[in-house]
Amino acid sequence: RDHIGVSNVNERIELAFGSDYGVSIESEPGEGTTVAIKIPQVR
Repeated sequence: RDHIGVSNVNERIELAFGSDYGVSIESEPGEGTTVAIKIPQVR
């Protein structure tokens, strides 16, 4: 059950806004980690 919090947030974003939105994580050993959260702009 690794990263259950991140999975939960991703699932909630996808349910609210669709599968085009959510959380993505990219990691390179020795370089660092990038976390991106994509949500629609609210005007």
